[in-house]
Amino acid sequence: FRIGRKFWKAFIAYLHRLCEENYFCKEFPSFCPDGYPQYIDHRKVAKRLQEEIGESKIWPLREDTLPKNEEIFDLIEFFYKYIAKPIDEWYHRYCDGYHPQNYDISKGRYEFTVGVNELFSKFNHPFRLTKGKIKSITIQELDERILSTDFLIDDSHLRRLIDSALENFFDTSGKKKMEGVRSIVEICVKR
Repeated sequence: FRIGRKFWKAFIAYLHRLCEENYFCKEFPSFCPDGYPQYIDHRKVAKRLQEEIGESKIWPLREDTLPKNEEIFDLIEFFYKYIAKPIDEWYHRYCDGYHPQNYDISKGRYEFTVGVNELFSKFNHPFRLTKGKIKSITIQELDERILSTDFLIDDSHLRRLIDSALENFFDTSGKKKMEGVRSIVEICVKR
């Protein structure tokens, strides 16, 4: 399943709103002329993206370039990690802006999770952000069945085969899910 351009544009708009509301100011602050933290320093974001996911050219995000699913998932997970809701701000007349003083990371992550999942739902994308990780929800009943199965195995080779099959099954890109199912079925048939 390919992430659509409409989702991408909406996600960029959502991130811009969060940036304007200082949700990333705790980790990536820029400073007003008087030295108070305000908004977001795009260079800091680019450097951290390069450090963590090996990509800095992607920031600032551009609507005309639709990244691969994996890159979009990396970005969502990246911003989940660094979001914090400003809970105490003061208005600075000199720069005509608000400066955050305190942040609530849990509230920021909760709001971000809700916002991203609303976008996935709105654009009919079979993904969910759960505890900072993107999960595919294409075959939820099958996912639940697989997760509820307890594979108690003493054979280390068989354990590696099952672990590999499960890793493919739960691959967030969705590309390896059928390969994982096929492997699980083959293992079960051979037993």
